[in-house]
Amino acid sequence: MSNYWFYKDEDGDSIGPSPGGHLHHWIKEGHINEETLVSNDGQKFTAWKLVKTTVPDWLPDEESSDDES
Repeated sequence: MSNYWFYKDEDGDSIGPSPGGHLHHWIKEGHINEETLVSNDGQKFTAWKLVKTTVPDWLPDEESSDDES
């Protein structure tokens, strides 16, 4: 499964790819909701609530290593 994901915004436009960690953050912050459509290939979209447990809370090394310096 891909570490990078797409989501559909309110206008139906595909946004991404973004690391799964971004999607987890955006859901916590209320930027997207459980009904937001997401995809790991940019083609087949499904509701976040159906796949959230399979989306790795992953960020690229250059983003996740900021706290370690």
